[in-house]
Amino acid sequence: MDVFADNWRKKVSPLPLLNVALGFWTGTAAAYLSAFDIAVTYLRLLALLGIVVSVVGLFLSWKSKHVLMQHAALLLVGLALGISCGMFTALSEKEKIEALSPAQWAQYRFEIVEDMRDGAFGKSCLAQTLDADGRRVQVKLTFSKDYPEVTFGDIIEASSMIRPAEKSSAQFYWQQGIVGTAKINSFEKLPRKDLFAYVTQFRKRALELMGRDAGQGKALLVAILTGERSQLDASGIYPEIRAVGLAHLVAVSGSHLVIVGAFLTSLLKAAKARRSFALVIQITFIVAYLVFTGMQISAIRAGCMSIIVLLSFFAKRRASSLNALALCIIIILSISPLTSVSVSFLLSAASTLSIIVLSPLFTEWCKAVVRALPALVRDALVLTLAANMVVMPLSAAIFSQASLVSPLANIIAVPFFAVLCTGGLLVLCLSILAPPLASFLLKPFFFISEAFCELVVLIAQIPYAAIPANLGFLPALVFSCITLAVLWYVYPRPSKVSFLRVIAASTITFCCFVFVFPLFTADEIVMIDVGQGDAFVVRSGASAVLIDTGNRDKQLLAGLSRNGVFSLDAVIITHPDDDHCASLSALRGVLPVKNVCLGKEVLECGCASCENLLLEARQLAGAESVTFLGYEDSITVGKFNLKVIFPQEVNSKCGNESSIGLLVERCAVTTWRALFTGDLEAKELNVLLEQGVVEDIDILKVGHHGSKNALDLASAAGLNPEIALISVGANNRYGHPSVDALQILEANSCEIFRSDEAGDVVCKIGDRKISVATLG
Repeated sequence: MDVFADNWRKKVSPLPLLNVALGFWTGTAAAYLSAFDIAVTYLRLLALLGIVVSVVGLFLSWKSKHVLMQHAALLLVGLALGISCGMFTALSEKEKIEALSPAQWAQYRFEIVEDMRDGAFGKSCLAQTLDADGRRVQVKLTFSKDYPEVTFGDIIEASSMIRPAEKSSAQFYWQQGIVGTAKINSFEKLPRKDLFAYVTQFRKRALELMGRDAGQGKALLVAILTGERSQLDASGIYPEIRAVGLAHLVAVSGSHLVIVGAFLTSLLKAAKARRSFALVIQITFIVAYLVFTGMQISAIRAGCMSIIVLLSFFAKRRASSLNALALCIIIILSISPLTSVSVSFLLSAASTLSIIVLSPLFTEWCKAVVRALPALVRDALVLTLAANMVVMPLSAAIFSQASLVSPLANIIAVPFFAVLCTGGLLVLCLSILAPPLASFLLKPFFFISEAFCELVVLIAQIPYAAIPANLGFLPALVFSCITLAVLWYVYPRPSKVSFLRVIAASTITFCCFVFVFPLFTADEIVMIDVGQGDAFVVRSGASAVLIDTGNRDKQLLAGLSRNGVFSLDAVIITHPDDDHCASLSALRGVLPVKNVCLGKEVLECGCASCENLLLEARQLAGAESVTFLGYEDSITVGKFNLKVIFPQEVNSKCGNESSIGLLVERCAVTTWRALFTGDLEAKELNVLLEQGVVEDIDILKVGHHGSKNALDLASAAGLNPEIALISVGANNRYGHPSVDALQILEANSCEIFRSDEAGDVVCKIGDRKISVATLG
């Protein structure tokens, strides 16, 4: 074992080219992201400084005789070159953004670079066009819901206005390399006359043969084979896929291509296939995948990574594969520096690196711990563990949830995906050649995919299959790198006893973190920062209720994790507006939720928003656990009592004026009262005050994010709150909270806490006082 360890370390020891590549990647990403707030003049200076530092690094590397100093100098070279590249890229992007001001109507020709997606404000997709100076720019197009769909590769012509991103979303668009937005009122599709037209037509034909049915099995197969995600999102299976840690397998990033390609290599080696034959099979598989995904850039990158993994299995020295990976990274980032901040590229590269470095090590471990496993099963286990060792922490940071069943789910998924990818691509090619046979040929694969979806749902129903995670991306990246380094340097000797010890220690830590620590939590009301939306937690000991969810999945899950909320007695949705309930589905598979409580108006209204909310509530908690709250209904949460005080009559409307109003009381030495208003405004509050339903309170959740109609002098004086909580997004386009609402609260000597300034706000309610802490 020790001899193997020494040989393995030599084969995968840090290489000069890999040091340069990782430094170049880090420098490019860090420089571009930080350049958002840097003036153009300083960008030029920093870019030139990076070039100077890289020259110095090359000189030090050449002169130094110490191996570690040479590696450090080459890492510095890559880092400095990356900083220069990132700064020059940022400079170019800023010039493009400035050229859009002031926005003017013009005739544009847009090339669609991603499939259209449905959103709360209509359909949208990314496209590229030329600005007035002839530079290629990337913009986000929005369409009305009744417009015909466009797909990746289409070219449309439209009269529109490209506007720079609003202040509230400017930084997000900057990270995506999007310089502006354009609303399309009408457009004309133009025929493509290049070679790429054949690829797009081939993909469209494949999508037509597979059909537009949004069934889960078919939607999953379509996403795997073509990268088209709209059916997957509509099918409702994606939250479970994400919860069990398989999101990377259905992304166009092609992480599944890396794993499946490696699994095919193991199959071919086990079958003692000739190397030339195995290479032909693998390359054919990769080319077919690229064609069916329309040669999307993320798929092309994944194809390159898959070829590198393929070479690593046939190469006698791992150094060859690591050098190939390093060269691939450098070339891709040199051509497209914005790829340095691409999540799909990160997942593909991380999977590839992890497989190259760790698969030999994990093979030895599996032989030592589970010797009876057949070679093929062992290879599937090794590939899964190796690919996910680095990816799992990154996925937890990206999605703000840590899948505890991810190793199990990935092991089960490998053979399914191998069959679906290889067999699916083959029968899809045959179906295009012989369309009448398409239904017959594809049906078995739809069945396999449907069976896999049912298996995913079952795994997601395992208690605590996933938990919310508040893990920043940089800490996750550092953790992954440290894990890789520790495994490389330490090479722990595996045994069944040590394996069981690790499992026991992990289980005890998890139980303490999730079950024991919450028992000692004080009674509190928490405002979670979810941007322009509402999400509040009322908690007493081990009992907790979430009031509204907001519409930002990642921020909701991260906020729940920050505040140690890992199970919910109920989720109460005050009304079906997007900013109050859109993230309800994000809780599926991540938090145990006993009940979902909706207003009775949801049943009476019948609009699309209410029907969708009802469907998601049933999917989350089960049909029997969805309850409908009416006037004077109450819920007990530990020492708190939540009583519905509005609306007093059920109507068929589901607007702001029908929001559920909750009076929260904690009766002990002192009675403390809080009022949750949803989007209720001064008109409804005054009615409650006149009827004597509510009076002096201590904490007020200000209605409608502090709009100008949220409060008036009469309602503020009648409620007389000491603490006002305003859940609002920074630089939002609505101007919330309004100056009027703030002045009214200040005139009543009310202490104001805003989520855009304070972040999470925790009101700890004791027997004699309320203390407020912020986590901003």
